[in-house]
Amino acid sequence: MCRACVSYFDWATENPLQEDRVFSHQGEQTHESVSLLRAFTLSGLWLHLGITEKTWRAWRRDRPDLKEVITKAEADEVDGSCSARRRNAP
Repeated sequence: MCRACVSYFDWATENPLQEDRVFSHQGEQTHESVSLLRAFTLSGLWLHLGITEKTWRAWRRDRPDLKEVITKAEADEVDGSCSARRRNAP
C-alpha cells in the first residue's frame, strides 16, 4: 500500500491544477495559465486506491501491518521512507 500512496502523491504533484490569470502590464492584458499545487486529500487517496472510507477505517482498525502507512498518509507525510521502499520493491 505504501507504493500506492506514494503513487497518489506523485500523481497529485505531477498534475497541478491550472488557473487562468489575467495580467496587466503597460495597459496590455494577457492571460496566462498558472500551475497550482493540487491538495492532498484522503478522499482523493481513497479514490486513487479504489477503496471507500469504510474500507480505510477498517484497515486502520484491523490491519496493524498498515498502521505506519495509514498514519503517515493521514498526516500527509508519506515521504522518503516509503519512496525508498517503492524503489526497492519488485
